Amino acid sequence: MKFRWLLLLLLTVGCQTKERTTETVLEYFPPNYSAILKINDLDRFRSELKNNTVLQTLQKNGVFGDFEETVTFLELVRPTSPFTLAF
Repeated sequence: MKFRWLLLLLLTVGCQTKERTTETVLEYFPPNYSAILKINDLDRFRSELKNNTVLQTLQKNGVFGDFEETVTFLELVRPTSPFTLAF
């Protein structure tokens, strides 16, 4: 009989879930991100990336050569509202 009460107590206590009271946007990002960007207008952001003289210079020097390959997936994204990008 004592075993049943102990089992019932363990199941009751063990099955309770923690309730999260606050959530932040940062909880949805991977733990090892280098930068977070909030993008309001994706078309303008793409244009700024293509026409940025600092990025063009870094690409020519090989310092930032694979950056263009990294952001090519932005051509596939069609957001309807501002979004956040972490990489």
